Amino acid sequence: MRSEAIFKIESFYGPIPTESEPFLELSFGRSPSDKASAWLIQEGIVERNRWTSTQLIFQKILQRFSSRGFTLVELLAVIAITATLAFLAVGSIPGIANSSSMNKAVGGIQSSLQEARTYAMANDTYVWVGFYTNLSQQNVTVGVVAGQTGAADDLAGGSYSAISKVSVYDYFSINSISGVPGVATGADDISSSQIGTFSERSAGATVNFTEVIQFSPQGVATVLPNSSSHWIQIGLQPLRGGSASTTDVAVFQVGALSGQVNVFRP
Repeated sequence: MRSEAIFKIESFYGPIPTESEPFLELSFGRSPSDKASAWLIQEGIVERNRWTSTQLIFQKILQRFSSRGFTLVELLAVIAITATLAFLAVGSIPGIANSSSMNKAVGGIQSSLQEARTYAMANDTYVWVGFYTNLSQQNVTVGVVAGQTGAADDLAGGSYSAISKVSVYDYFSINSISGVPGVATGADDISSSQIGTFSERSAGATVNFTEVIQFSPQGVATVLPNSSSHWIQIGLQPLRGGSASTTDVAVFQVGALSGQVNVFRP
């Protein structure tokens, strides 16, 4: 009857030569690990004076096993798994890229709004944030300017200057958006802005900002003079193939009195 050690070694290494079994049986009564070590010493896998533990036995067995290489079936299985993983990874790249672009645009616009209000209050002047959608180039441009005299009519009189670089967000548009959970109703939409317009240079061209939100020195935000609305709303939609997406959208709501900027996404 073949010993347990033989079966154990064969399960790791493969068939053991018949002539090696008698030597292995001389270790009868010892543990399977000792029997395995005896066979390994006989076969020259390890030297007798270097044998120390069971861990070394199986380390050497695995080394000998790995030196045998892959079978054709194993190689085909690895290729199939690699191809499947590559296909799944490529399929997820567009979604990851779109999500990254949306996060960048949302973060950038939110930062522009918050910085504009902070600047207005810190410098006792009016600050205007303008939005322009270029459908032919499929992008949104955001500009921020401040009055030079601190008067509300600085914008109309052209007495203003930029306080930050113009930001451009490719493949987005500013639109009126409804139906997003959590968005307060009755807000003044940026598209109805009657504050005024201003121009800035961007990428060698002049951009005319017609959708403008104003922050006063007290931090009050408005797009319509004498409006009683508590919120101002700005909708951001991604452009996919020239058409506005209706799923992955964002809505900014700016508190008229508090200036707080909240972002809502489905």
